[in-house]
Amino acid sequence: MKETSKRQLEIFIAVYEENSMTKAGKRLYMSQPAISQVIREIEEFYGTAMFTRIGTKLYVTQAGEKFYDYAKRILHLFEDMDKELSAQDEATSRIRIGCNISAGTVLVRDYIKEFNKRYPSIKVFVKTSRSTVLENELFHNQLDFAIMEDLMRDAKGLIQEPYHKDRIVIVASPNHPLCQKDEISIWDLKDENWLLRESGAGVRDKIDSILKLNDIYIEPLWESSTTKALVNAVMDGFGISVLPYLLIKKYLESRALKELVIKDIALDRNLNIVYHKDKLFTKPMREFIEIMKEFNSK
Repeated sequence: MKETSKRQLEIFIAVYEENSMTKAGKRLYMSQPAISQVIREIEEFYGTAMFTRIGTKLYVTQAGEKFYDYAKRILHLFEDMDKELSAQDEATSRIRIGCNISAGTVLVRDYIKEFNKRYPSIKVFVKTSRSTVLENELFHNQLDFAIMEDLMRDAKGLIQEPYHKDRIVIVASPNHPLCQKDEISIWDLKDENWLLRESGAGVRDKIDSILKLNDIYIEPLWESSTTKALVNAVMDGFGISVLPYLLIKKYLESRALKELVIKDIALDRNLNIVYHKDKLFTKPMREFIEIMKEFNSK
């Protein structure tokens, strides 16, 4: 044994206060032999007996009394340190979150409202942007973590944890000829006017990948960084678009837009918590992620 550890101090205190290695083991959920081994290591390290054993009874020595006093003081210092640093962490912390437009527009607000109830002193900064920008800022520690679609590129060094199921939807004006069909083929869309998000946006990467797998190559009629502009253009009959269901749910429910159901094509996707593999998470960051998972389980 090179030095006395915090755990060894806790074990010694339990033996002293219980006046029994068996009872100390029960208190700490350890076996009696494991408790005995720790006490023996302490005694060998300091070169003195901490307890004497007469029959089945355990008696503390003078050295053991002193060791107990020091052990209690040291553990109290550990507790004070934990409280002090935790309080400082909460008082000075901030959280920097990146998110795609779908998560930033719909989901993050609820997470922040709940988080602010629990941690009113901690500021939460949010940056909404396309996936490529968020990935770059994660690599340069400009964000703590991001809420975004599946990584479409080789992003070594980033870890993604799925936490929410979503889907993208191909939509048209209710007056569009394809809306008369219950189900269409992906090939029915190859000559349509496409109104899409800009290249690098998660939803754009997803549809580009699907079309490429089916040997369909398109040139978008419109490209926009805003969902609202695309929704308005679709409603005005300029073409079809691909958008996150979360963002256009109200337009589908009001029948301002109509979903085009594509046969044998999966448009499901994950929303992920994405962070750098070397990122050290603070307690507030972990709490924020727990809130996200709580909302998703409702």
